[in-house]
Amino acid sequence: MKVVVIGATGTIGKALVTALGGRHELIRVTRKLGIKVDIEDSRSIKQLFENVKPIDAVVCCAGRTVFRPLPQLTDDEPMAGGAAISMVNAGLEGFVLGASVEMPRSLRVNVVNPPWISETLKALDMDPSLGITAAAAAKAYVAAIEGNYNGQTLDARKFV
Repeated sequence: MKVVVIGATGTIGKALVTALGGRHELIRVTRKLGIKVDIEDSRSIKQLFENVKPIDAVVCCAGRTVFRPLPQLTDDEPMAGGAAISMVNAGLEGFVLGASVEMPRSLRVNVVNPPWISETLKALDMDPSLGITAAAAAKAYVAAIEGNYNGQTLDARKFV
């Protein structure tokens, strides 16, 4: 399969590239290296897909988090302190469920719900034992790509 991995140099993205390596043709997409894409710019995303087609799977491991109390959130800081991230995740889960019944040509759509990642916790000077490793989380992404899931939210903790 030809798999586009957006966020390929991030913590989970690197682990996913390692997990998929050797079994699939990987198109590594980042903000700064290799194929560059700004996921906040729809033109950049459209150009990506025009340049790398045909493809079999797309995985987005990219994201940015800012931690602040809810009253301090702005449009430039979409994920913070729990409330906003919960809203975003619930929206993704609802979208995937609804989109799965409308996908053309037997395409599948899933979302992976990773808990805290140990490497991220360590970088934040927090207890890494509260999370799972990026390599463990990558197993859920692999299952979403290689399995028969459709319209599902895959809890990465169940793939450890």
